[in-house]
Amino acid sequence: MTDLAAKITINKDEMKLVMDLLSGVKNGAKVAISHALNKTASYGKTKLVRRLSVDMTARRAAVAKRIRVVKATRANLHAEIVIVGGQGLSLASFSPKDMKRGGVSVRIAGQRIKFHNAFMGRDPFKKTWQVYQRTGGEKVAPKRGRYANRLITRGPRKGQPLLREPLESLKGPSVAGVYEQNHTLAAEVMGDLSKQLSVNLNHEVKWLLGRGTTADLAMGMNKGGKMPDGGGT
Repeated sequence: MTDLAAKITINKDEMKLVMDLLSGVKNGAKVAISHALNKTASYGKTKLVRRLSVDMTARRAAVAKRIRVVKATRANLHAEIVIVGGQGLSLASFSPKDMKRGGVSVRIAGQRIKFHNAFMGRDPFKKTWQVYQRTGGEKVAPKRGRYANRLITRGPRKGQPLLREPLESLKGPSVAGVYEQNHTLAAEVMGDLSKQLSVNLNHEVKWLLGRGTTADLAMGMNKGGKMPDGGGT
């Protein structure tokens, strides 16, 4: 599952201006535009991660893994911010705490929620903490983890596989789900991407032109030394 959070492009006016200013630099316009788009997309991702991690009360690193940037190239002058994976985040991402009488409590969207039959353990492959719950199903011989391929060493079942009750890794809300449910989030977090794109584009053009940029850029700048606003998102 992949949801498009934002598509960042440059408008025709800015495209023409950059091409005119960098006409003497080989591939200058494409380089400046692609770099500016990618910096703007990274900026937007950072803002989105910060906002979602606060709204969900989840670890920022866990949220960041579900949001990625599709970078612009010289041949493809637009960048995207996408949310990947519809599966919920592990409950271990929501400040889990062991309760005194058993179970685990987590903090989701600012509220502490209790799971009385849950417990914390390390995933043997990911080497990360998870919140588990026994499923109550028929016991089976584990195929992975610390009890995998173990045999009973004594008693009437000596030599037979060690059986364990299956475990389920508990999940919380998904990043994509929270983003879709908050209808104002896109406007709040991504609303200034157009302005940020102009700032980044201005910086890239100045860098490529090098010294003596003031006179060259002044013709195409608004007052204050900024590129004209209007970059699409």
